[in-house]
Amino acid sequence: ENRKLLHEQEAEKMLIQLLTNDAPDVQASAALALAVISENLSSRDSIKEWDGLPPLVKLLSSDNGDVKEAATLALANLTTGSSVNCV
Repeated sequence: ENRKLLHEQEAEKMLIQLLTNDAPDVQASAALALAVISENLSSRDSIKEWDGLPPLVKLLSSDNGDVKEAATLALANLTTGSSVNCV
């Protein structure tokens, strides 16, 4: 229910923008939130549509372990069972 409401409010778009923030804790939190909401199929589609995959892939090069872990989880959720989201 909450995920549906977040999707309707385009939360994915805001979270994608936060992935490019300079603060690692903001990046990790945004990536983790995307990981959680990407369990919803419509959110996966929106994240792909709003070009959320490239910034997540870029975060894999971060020096911060929490950022890498959150980005990895988000990408795993986005690509599991969805060949469309594989880059």
